[in-house]
Amino acid sequence: MTQGKRYSIMARQYGANYETELCQCETNPGAIVEAARQKKIKIEAGKRKVFVAKYEHVYARDNRQ
Repeated sequence: MTQGKRYSIMARQYGANYETELCQCETNPGAIVEAARQKKIKIEAGKRKVFVAKYEHVYARDNRQ
């Protein structure tokens, strides 16, 4: 019997009120979580440019039951 992926990477985007599943993986979710935390977006307001984290809350959820 084939099982689904073991970990789901969950995140909340900057300015959003809900969480979404970014991806699923079998092993080493820590590396994927760290990479997602490093993603930045550029917000421009007139001449000012500010870089903020794309995802505010990133974590790995274990799908085993």
